Amino acid sequence: MADAPNPYPRVMLVEEVAAYLRVNKQTIYNLVKQGKLPACKIGGQWRFDREVIDAFLRSSGQGPQPGSPASTPAQAPIRKNT
Repeated sequence: MADAPNPYPRVMLVEEVAAYLRVNKQTIYNLVKQGKLPACKIGGQWRFDREVIDAFLRSSGQGPQPGSPASTPAQAPIRKNT
């Protein structure tokens, strides 16, 4: 069975990454500043490659694994145990 198509664009803005990861925009800015989330600035706006974001999630151990039911944005939010 094939994975559902991802509705997010390949290159995303801060707002789109925040929605994709289900976090506040400030969290995205903080992760970029800390060097934890790869991004580049084009025309005064941060741009993020969705494939790099997915790899970041997989490497952090907090995100969905490829092919898992939670790998589509329509699923329940990923929650980190504190």
